[in-house]
Amino acid sequence: HEAGHAAHFANIAMPSPLFSQERAPTSVPYAELQSMFLDSLVGDAAWRRKYALSREGNPLPWEIIEEDLKATHPYKVFGLRAMIAVPYFEKALYEMSDDQMSVESIAKLADQIEVDIQGGLSSRPLLSVPHLLSDEASCYY
Repeated sequence: HEAGHAAHFANIAMPSPLFSQERAPTSVPYAELQSMFLDSLVGDAAWRRKYALSREGNPLPWEIIEEDLKATHPYKVFGLRAMIAVPYFEKALYEMSDDQMSVESIAKLADQIEVDIQGGLSSRPLLSVPHLLSDEASCYY
């Protein structure tokens, strides 16, 4: 994931260093697109079979790829649920009336969304997701 950011930011051919940073004019969604694309690419069985070569040029044996897929694929949904919990929390937060707003009610709402979407409290609580503080990054997942 972070290598996707590095590859993206290291390959900017623009007249300003600001084009290779996570600030305007670069948007958070655009930056995350690059890194999440790399996440998906390097985990793809076909890509790994074609490009994950030994020093001798031999492809990664299918048995190893298959074993990895069987061991990890069933758990991919947990990552997706963690991502989708973010906009569900934002939606519920925006729908709260002003008289319902308090530190306690917001924390309770975040916990409830985690339980509803993820099946329990997250190892990365919703209120620790930094993009909630930036309007231009809202709902970028």
